[in-house]
Amino acid sequence: ALLASYLALRQGLVRRPVAFQDELPPGLRSAWLPAMLLLPLLQRALRLAPAMPPRVTLGASHSGSCLAVTLTVDAPELCGDDAELAAQRERLRVLAGDGARLSCASDARLTCFTLELPA
Repeated sequence: ALLASYLALRQGLVRRPVAFQDELPPGLRSAWLPAMLLLPLLQRALRLAPAMPPRVTLGASHSGSCLAVTLTVDAPELCGDDAELAAQRERLRVLAGDGARLSCASDARLTCFTLELPA
């Protein structure tokens, strides 16, 4: 809900529509996620994207003892090994433990941030 609200606010400011797709499975909607981990990733993506991305997708899956939450932005090349992502990785580790991971994968069309949390 926070991501959708933030995108609605940004849309009003730049007057370009962004489709927000919530693809969370019903069984994972109540899964524990440390506060304010996804919004900084979305803010980063919107700041670094050359134009307002047409779509942002939130998804999640559960495998064994790991919850994976993905934030996919229809904008290329938003990863990088910079201080901002390093700080987010450290924050995730402090909030969710040593088994937690943040990864970023990007190609010529999409960027996908993945939070892996021990369940």
